[in-house]
Amino acid sequence: MVAEVRKIYEQLLSELAILDEMHEPDLGTPDQRLLLISGVLELLKQKLTDYIFGVDEHEISFYKETLPDIFSLFIYYTEKSALETSDLIGTRKSRVEYRSRLVKRIDDFSSENSELYDYYSLRKTNFDSYYFLRSSPLNRESVVLFGAVIDCRFCPGFSIRMAMISAYRKLDELLSDGIGGQESLAITPSATGLRWTGTKRALTELSYAIQKYVNNGQVSIKVIVQGFQNLFNTDLGNYPRVFQEVLGRKKGETLFLNQLVDDLQKRIEDQENERLGRRESR
Repeated sequence: MVAEVRKIYEQLLSELAILDEMHEPDLGTPDQRLLLISGVLELLKQKLTDYIFGVDEHEISFYKETLPDIFSLFIYYTEKSALETSDLIGTRKSRVEYRSRLVKRIDDFSSENSELYDYYSLRKTNFDSYYFLRSSPLNRESVVLFGAVIDCRFCPGFSIRMAMISAYRKLDELLSDGIGGQESLAITPSATGLRWTGTKRALTELSYAIQKYVNNGQVSIKVIVQGFQNLFNTDLGNYPRVFQEVLGRKKGETLFLNQLVDDLQKRIEDQENERLGRRESR
């Protein structure tokens, strides 16, 4: 079982790396990373609920070192996805408050589980049979995690706590870096001397509109935005939130793209009129 689940975990990491590259926060679309992880956990639940380990040492190793890695991914991406949603729909004040609440939740968990933190960090083993065996008196109750009930027959509660330790450490690093669920898009000075003088909303519309035609559609909006920012020496800021506002318009109206069509049509007509005028003057 351990070898099989480690293989599943490695495959999961590979698929998540691909989804991370393609991911764009979108209120109208479920986070594909969470759907992937949830599917894996459901599969493991079916396999493990009635599974009997041959010896206690194998069960302890599995629930202490193997399964927490997968649960940690679920916890981390759940919290990160919530941060991204906060970025899309929140005000500056609400986004700061949301991060403050998350930091407090991490701090509270660390304080409440300080002994387990020490146990984990110092690689102790003397209480393994109490923490990581499903038959232990300490693991008789189911755990509620983000609204999902985790049956103790599937996973001991302390295994989930180990996963939370790992996930919260990673989240703490994310928050400390100031990313807040959205990767930074560094801007380098434009070598062309071009400067975008339209609105940021207009350039955001254009970025999403041309994705299909850049690298055969195999490039993320993030990269396209980076390219436009560098080309026009501008900063599009929270472009996913701007696009959500575009989607919220009546019938998803694309004001800038409609204006582009009108401007191009007028330019064609003007040049045609100019050409006809020169012909008539001869």
